Amino acid sequence: MIDVREYGCVNEVAEKLGVNEQEVVDVLSKGKTGLVYNQDYRWAEDESPCRYILLMHIETCANALKKYFDKQKQNDATK
Repeated sequence: MIDVREYGCVNEVAEKLGVNEQEVVDVLSKGKTGLVYNQDYRWAEDESPCRYILLMHIETCANALKKYFDKQKQNDATK
């Protein structure tokens, strides 16, 4: 398993979402978003190399994580 803390933008993604870095690391590490850490060391929505510029890359990651966290909040609210 690749240590996602090596991915330099975890802190930026966490800031965008208003969560802490560890939450981002945990969710990505457990593969709960459908994002895959591919051979170019980029989070992408499939296993093909990610050619996005860094900003686009952060947005892709942040959007997927936002969906995950929103779904978790909905699940918690319905319990």
